[in-house]
Amino acid sequence: MLPVDDDVTDATQLDVFCSRQDDAWRTYVWPGWKPRYLRQHLDEEGEAFPAHFDFDDLERHMHEQQAELEKQILPTGDVRLVARGRAAEALAVWLAGVFGTAMRSRGSNPGETE
Repeated sequence: MLPVDDDVTDATQLDVFCSRQDDAWRTYVWPGWKPRYLRQHLDEEGEAFPAHFDFDDLERHMHEQQAELEKQILPTGDVRLVARGRAAEALAVWLAGVFGTAMRSRGSNPGETE
């Protein structure tokens, strides 16, 4: 179940640009609607790095939420994601989960996460 953000309307839009950098993605969330649970993973510029995306997982997530996602793959390999209304919230939840996993502090063993 998705956390409900009372500010979500049909006009709500989440616009995300993902740029490949080595083995990770540098992600920019455009100005506009960003729920608190997503903002906490972004810097002042709306950027998060590194992120390790599984776009197949994103497609499954959006399908399960019955949410439409616009996905553009640019010639450079960069990806733009746009979602509106409740689909924007579904995308925000998925992104927050990815960013939350990437942001976990690591223990002394490189393979260990807290």
